[in-house]
Amino acid sequence: MLLKNSLAMPKLLYTLRTSDCSDNTLLAQFDNTLRAALSVILNLDLNDDQWAQASLPVRNGGLGICSAQILAPSAFLASAASTLELQQSILPPSIQTLADKSTDTVELSWAALSGASKPTGEQFRIQKAWDGLASANHVTRILAGTSSDTDKARLLAASSPHTGDWLHAPPIASVGLRLSDEAVRVAVTAQRNQQLVIFDISASTGKRARVTSDDGKSSRQWERRNGVL
Repeated sequence: MLLKNSLAMPKLLYTLRTSDCSDNTLLAQFDNTLRAALSVILNLDLNDDQWAQASLPVRNGGLGICSAQILAPSAFLASAASTLELQQSILPPSIQTLADKSTDTVELSWAALSGASKPTGEQFRIQKAWDGLASANHVTRILAGTSSDTDKARLLAASSPHTGDWLHAPPIASVGLRLSDEAVRVAVTAQRNQQLVIFDISASTGKRARVTSDDGKSSRQWERRNGVL
């Protein structure tokens, strides 16, 4: 919850909306750091395909931990469109008619991500409209790359209406909305066909050895069975 709503894109969104940085290599580094942090938090081993799904919006079957590389063009273009009239009112008449060439470059990046025509009308000003088209194309690519009908069904089920509502719920224990760390890990594992990574602390050496569960069983069950504290 904190990573999704406070520590990830919310910290970067102002920069993405005000700067043409869609081709900046630091965005890839930011995404890699975000992916590593998510893997540690969830105790999951995320491969490229699983990270691609996890970085989708919740409505598309993801965890809402958005990729900076995918979001950057949408954020900048929506901001440029929504502030155009204000910019024109501030600028002197001599330069009001000059075209903003930076948007042309970003539109090419966005078109490559979305494979669609840009939004029109009022949607042209809304970031969700731009990002929605890019995310929809991302989902199409993931579905096309699935290796089995089971994987495809899992992704379609995860993107069904209200399936991801639990990701939006504030973790308030007093009203029963707080899930345990174990419940979150198992839920993510089951929906995204991921390996649950378990760390076995050796009694003799004290070192951690990684064990994976391909069938999505909870690490708590594994711990009880193997006597790991």
